Amino acid sequence: MMMPQYYLYTDGAARGNPGPAGAGAYICTPAGDVVAEIAEYLGETTNNVAEYQGLLFGLKSSLSLRQLAWKCVLIQN
Repeated sequence: MMMPQYYLYTDGAARGNPGPAGAGAYICTPAGDVVAEIAEYLGETTNNVAEYQGLLFGLKSSLSLRQLAWKCVLIQN
């Protein structure tokens, strides 16, 4: 199994369901060096939408890693 070159952590939450929500993503190296991080207020939405949006933020951010010749990203939610 290939060892990940980057770790992608995502999360999203809504206070109430639906309610005010936010989502974010964090990409780092296995050594813990930050590569990218994003957080955004989503307005009124459900918890499921917020979780999904966090994943989308992370995946879109990881596209920029292609310039760094990544081969494996471990996604944790």
